[in-house]
Amino acid sequence: MNKRATAFVLMALAAAPAALLAQPKAKAPVVAVVWNAPLPAVQSLEEHMLRGLRELGYGPGKTIVVEFRSSDGDAARLPAIVGDLVRRKVDVIVAPSNAVAKLAQGLTKTIPIVMVDVTHPVAAGLIESLEHPGGNITGTYTSEAALNAKRVELLRQLVPKLDQVTVFMTKGNSQAAFLRGDADVTERALAVKVEIVEIEGPAEFDRATAAAAKRGADGILLLPAGGEPLLFASRRQLVEAAAKRGLPVAGGPNAAAVGAVIGYGPRSEEHYYRSAAFIDKILKGEKPGGIPVQQPTTFDLVVNRKAAGALGLVVSPALLKHASKVIE
Repeated sequence: MNKRATAFVLMALAAAPAALLAQPKAKAPVVAVVWNAPLPAVQSLEEHMLRGLRELGYGPGKTIVVEFRSSDGDAARLPAIVGDLVRRKVDVIVAPSNAVAKLAQGLTKTIPIVMVDVTHPVAAGLIESLEHPGGNITGTYTSEAALNAKRVELLRQLVPKLDQVTVFMTKGNSQAAFLRGDADVTERALAVKVEIVEIEGPAEFDRATAAAAKRGADGILLLPAGGEPLLFASRRQLVEAAAKRGLPVAGGPNAAAVGAVIGYGPRSEEHYYRSAAFIDKILKGEKPGGIPVQQPTTFDLVVNRKAAGALGLVVSPALLKHASKVIE
């Protein structure tokens, strides 16, 4: 090899590391979570999702970008928010409610959608079946009909003469038909009247709870985030308004932490933690339509004895015996 050729080879080898460094870095995948509830109200749920991603090896803000978007309680803004994400071709859309899941499904057939804690996914047309969801959607769901009946049954242990419970939902809730169907199941199973009352939003809690008490309600049943995200996000205000009228509230486990006397069901936090596994599978190449939809397998009973005592209700030893947690 002559001196000129040797010099050329050495220059090429010297330049190689710089060329490698100049190669563009792989773009971090973008996962977008779309809430109807205001972001401060769902911060703890977001943290559980991020925890799940970290445990799977992702670095939020580094190796994965997670965007949290919210309509701040104005459902009319959701189409624009989801539409923007579809135009940007984000890698995954996370839908924490039936309304967002259905909207995203209507706007894209290619971007994977991970639904979280939704209700009636087959009947709502979100998936074909739990085992083989098909299309571009997978995730978790909760069977609220059975859970609501159990919550009323537990509430009746505190209020033996409980004959009527009230359920609030926002006007225009796309799940109204399913929610009414769940109420019918509870009525037939427990011989209790379940009154569903439509309201505009949390600003009506005081008026609505007062009216419910006048109509003979013995308690309030709180709907889950998947079926009623806006009112769920304001559950503390609802519990406080109900307490003013002497009405005990029953809901999911995290409802007891804000004053509900009975909290029963799967932990909402677990749904968001588990959503990270769905996101991981999708980013690694699995098709959402082939990932079975999961439902919770473990349930907690939280009894808020402090709240019950404030309402003059006595918690029996038998109920305490079955509680996963008691708030004193």
